[in-house]
Amino acid sequence: MKDDAIYFLDKKVQLGGALESWRAAISAPSRCTKNKVGTIMCTWDSLGLEVGTEDTQKTVGFENLYISFPDFLTDPNTVHYAALPPQSRFSGELTFDGAVINQNTGFDEVRSNRNRNVRCGTLDCSTPHGTFSDRVLLFFHLKGTRMTDTVESLSFSLREPPDG
Repeated sequence: MKDDAIYFLDKKVQLGGALESWRAAISAPSRCTKNKVGTIMCTWDSLGLEVGTEDTQKTVGFENLYISFPDFLTDPNTVHYAALPPQSRFSGELTFDGAVINQNTGFDEVRSNRNRNVRCGTLDCSTPHGTFSDRVLLFFHLKGTRMTDTVESLSFSLREPPDG
């Protein structure tokens, strides 16, 4: 992830782009829901990746990348929103603004890009958020509530177009 772009093995993909372009860029096998209307989810188990559409046009509206498994994915008492949660965490090499992220990376190690305006709550830093690009919002999920806690997942969501 660099500037306002997401790459898989040097192939650029984008939120708002066609779901099929993501499937073509990511060579690993995927599982997808078969919905005719509404959200379509595709999961790459070997990459800890979920990608979904938010419309019937099959354009990607959000992406979730699991560096480790957050409790809500493994807790049998918690219902996960996704029909197809990944079977493993991301195990490749992930770089975000030049910082390498793995399951031991603290959030404070990756929040260096001031242009992203990534911020925490006043008393709780478990879900910092900011801006990935002018069209895409960025969300982190941390293992705890401190800025030094490890990153469990990164999520990207297409910004709603302005009314009018």
